Formats: sequence, C-alpha cells, structure tokens
Amino acid sequence: MFRFRYLFLVLLILGGAVGASETSNAQTPESSPGQGFIYATVTWPSGESKTGFLRWGDEEAFWDDLFHSGYRDQVWDQYVDLEDLRKERRAEYFKTHGLLDRIAYAMEKDRGNPLGWRMFLSRFGDLRSIEIHDGDDDFAITADGGRHQIGGYANDSGSRLYLFIGQEKPERIRWNDLTEIVFSAAPPGSVPYAERLYGRVETSEGMFEGFIQWDKSECTSLDILD
Repeated sequence: MFRFRYLFLVLLILGGAVGASETSNAQTPESSPGQGFIYATVTWPSGESKTGFLRWGDEEAFWDDLFHSGYRDQVWDQYVDLEDLRKERRAEYFKTHGLLDRIAYAMEKDRGNPLGWRMFLSRFGDLRSIEIHDGDDDFAITADGGRHQIGGYANDSGSRLYLFIGQEKPERIRWNDLTEIVFSAAPPGSVPYAERLYGRVETSEGMFEGFIQWDKSECTSLDILD
C-alpha cells in the first residue's frame, strides 16, 4: 500500500475547507486571486502598522492552516492533588529510564508544573486577532469573540513572520517585536506573493486532485522541494 510519508493532500470541496462561521476570514473562490491566503495588519509598540499577506516562517500560509499554541491557565488544577500527580508521573518515568535520567528528572522536571500543557488549536480563518505581550501573556481572539491566553508549546506562538506587501521583498518580523496582529480578508483583486500548489496524485488507492502540501511546509510556488 502506498504510504504518504511527507505528502499531505488537501482537497477543498465547494470552498468549504476554511470555516463555516460568517465571521471567518474566508473568501469566496471568485472574490480575489489572493483568496485562501492569510492576510493581516501587524502593529508595533510605536503605533506603526503595515498590512499585507502574512506567512508564519516557511509554514502556515492559508486560512485553513492550523495555529498551535498552549493555554496559560489550567482549568482542572483545582480538582487535582498536584503532589500525588507529581509522584505518579515520576514513578512512570523511572520505570523506563536509567540512573542519570532519573537524577536529571528530579533536578528539573520534578520541580515543574505536573499538569503539563493544555493545547490551543485554531484554524487561522477562525482567528480575529492576536495580542502580543513579549510572548509570555499573549491572547488569541477567535471569531466568536473568545479571548484565550496563550503561549509556548509550538513555534506558531513566537514564530518569525514574513509580511508581503505588493511586489516588494517580504519583510521579516520577529513575533515579540509586535503588539498585535489583526486578520482580515484580502481586498478584491489583490495579488498574493505566490500560487498555492495544486495538482493530481496517482496512488494505489486511486487518483486524487486538489491542493498539495509537503508535510507542514512546502505548499506554494515559492517553496523549494529538497
């Protein structure tokens, strides 16, 4: 059986892959050549702002891509005996690790928060904005008005960003240099910095046609297949 090791095939059917909410940033297929691409206004502490197509490093570029981060608060901490949980996780770790690993665990992880992370996950098309406060107390505001304190866990929160304005060379932006990212639909007629990869894949399971992405990165005509 053919294995898709690095190739993720995305099929968009009737334009329904970006969010169903009316407040989503999705565009109709006929509205603009930039439909599907993330578009936003970024703002610096000085008040300066710029608007254009925005990409997360060499990865997320489209409204149906996923933004990963972690919640700063844990909703179940009041229901858990933290010391019992710490002992339980220590015992599980010690079962499969040697003496040096156990010592390192006791010196570092054993003193941390035993609750771990609670994942925050959202399609970019379901985000209204992101407030940035030095990467520690950031907030993601979703299309339904929800305000979620986030940080860490994945490189999406703290990633380098690339802002594409017209035909200019993209501006590389550090996450912590910004105060806010506000998402919006690209204006009709706006031309994106690249084309989304589209093609046909023949496998032992049949023929599939649609948008194509290699793992979590290569997905535009600018990307390099290496």
